[in-house]
Amino acid sequence: KIAGAMAINYGALGGANFMTSQSGIIFRGLMENSGIEANEAFVNSSIIFAFTIILPIIVLSFFVFNAFKNKMQISVISKPDPFDYKQKTTLILMFMMIIVVLIFPVLNIIFPHNETISYFNKKIDIAMIAMIFVAIALFLKLADEKQVVALIPWGTLIMICGVGMLISIAVEAGAIKLFSDLVENEINVIFIPLIMCAIAAFMSLFS
Repeated sequence: KIAGAMAINYGALGGANFMTSQSGIIFRGLMENSGIEANEAFVNSSIIFAFTIILPIIVLSFFVFNAFKNKMQISVISKPDPFDYKQKTTLILMFMMIIVVLIFPVLNIIFPHNETISYFNKKIDIAMIAMIFVAIALFLKLADEKQVVALIPWGTLIMICGVGMLISIAVEAGAIKLFSDLVENEINVIFIPLIMCAIAAFMSLFS
């Protein structure tokens, strides 16, 4: 049960850290706002995503090998029903969206001096692309619109907006600059990554 819960948690974390997912977009935005080129930010976020996939594999492999070593009884899960037409179509749309979102950033890394690719790469708007594919799904009637809207976590979205507003207020008030000056002047440079990691972990408790 613990391994299953960890697998679900790691899977959610890995998906969130994907380059075009919520955390991945935040990572890229923070790096780009810090002066890092968009291509380099994309590569760095890809590395972050890779590590959040590799680490769970290592940890979960330990549980699997330990289970086989100790001959632990493993729960047998019944095989789920095959995907129906709507589910298959939804998966196809999801993969198509991922390809559309990733193709120009990847091509821009491979061909950094191509003006056409660079132009389209700058014009990529993930939110707009997502809305287009949502509209396609609606036209294909892949789900009941009312049920979909009812499943939207409005409370979480409102909380995220509220946290974003608080952060913006803190930035305007100079709290971030005050904190950065404190870290820069009062803490040894060797410990800065550890301090930032601890602060980020603490802030994650409220996000």
